[in-house]
Amino acid sequence: GGDSSAASMESKSAPFSSASIRNESRDQQQRRELLLVKKSIIRYCNLGFALTGIAVSKKMKALYPDLIHCAQDGLATDEEIEEIERVARLYLPHTSDWWQPFTWAVGLVQEAYDKGWIENDYMLYAIQKEVLAYRAKCAHMFDYDLVGVPLIYTQLATFATYSYFVIVLIGRAQFLDPSKDYDGNILDFYFPLFSTIEFIVFMGWLQVALKMLDPYGLATDDVNFDLHWVLHRNVEVGNAIVSRRKFHPKLRTTVPLTGIGSEHRTSVITTTAGAAGVAAAAAQIPERRFYHNESLSVNTSFANKTQ
Repeated sequence: GGDSSAASMESKSAPFSSASIRNESRDQQQRRELLLVKKSIIRYCNLGFALTGIAVSKKMKALYPDLIHCAQDGLATDEEIEEIERVARLYLPHTSDWWQPFTWAVGLVQEAYDKGWIENDYMLYAIQKEVLAYRAKCAHMFDYDLVGVPLIYTQLATFATYSYFVIVLIGRAQFLDPSKDYDGNILDFYFPLFSTIEFIVFMGWLQVALKMLDPYGLATDDVNFDLHWVLHRNVEVGNAIVSRRKFHPKLRTTVPLTGIGSEHRTSVITTTAGAAGVAAAAAQIPERRFYHNESLSVNTSFANKTQ
């Protein structure tokens, strides 16, 4: 869905902004300014997602009834809230203001490039592309909310389903008395088993179809599409990516598949495969063992050359 895509896009845009904006600077003040730029880009993206969630989810609307609550939750500043409200008041009578933070993020990336903090044009293009892709995912979330199902369809489906089972209740009812010994009516089922199964299946389909009216759930029933959890996840992951220290593991030569796990592989197969699978697994072990030893010798020779 759109919310899951938005969550994954945050994990893509944050590494670009973190890795592409240079951290090399001569004083502590510039390093703090660079970190603030990175965090601001991520925060603007999260603010845009929050405004999208407020527009499409009743739970998000209940948590953030107005923009002031976004500021209180650290998603925006008072100045930014005033700017969003000013632009919406002057130019947006339909109150579609969710996209404004993304323009700030793109502008901040351009400003970082003008100051020489972004290495080249391609990195500038890559960061802005990811920010705009994240915006496109948020816009896609509106497709599930704005394009609603016509009311006549839902009314017709509900009326048809309930009417059908009222007719079934009467038409399939067994009013014959078994003691009368009617021809062809010896058996009498006191419980309508097949009608009950049909009722469960049809009502299940109806409830799934009714979910299309509110795809992101009600204020008290937003389990499958918990946009607030997605927002928290995006904030935590984005800040962790841009705030973590630069770390590159030391390059070391290793020989894979030569440890305890590979040595005990045969016993694990024997205990978990069961009696039926032991023979088949044992037949494959010599061939795999030969391949493992061959790869071990190749890796060992490669390790000796590199050392």
